[in-house]
Amino acid sequence: MELERTQTYRNVARSGRAALVIDDVLPPWHPRAVMAKGRAEALDGLIRLHPERIVSRGIESDVIGDRRSRTVT
Repeated sequence: MELERTQTYRNVARSGRAALVIDDVLPPWHPRAVMAKGRAEALDGLIRLHPERIVSRGIESDVIGDRRSRTVT
């Protein structure tokens, strides 16, 4: 697939903003996720994200739903 033809690529090119979410569930039931959002650039077939805020759940703790966040400077 050519990234330049996707709606996501066009939205980043137009707005200059994007978010990336990665999530999964470990057995038996341990959901975890990371979200990074901030400025973004649409460049020759790729999207470069410059995070301003990163939020994680279930990554740094065994407590289900434990949320951590930080602002990137």
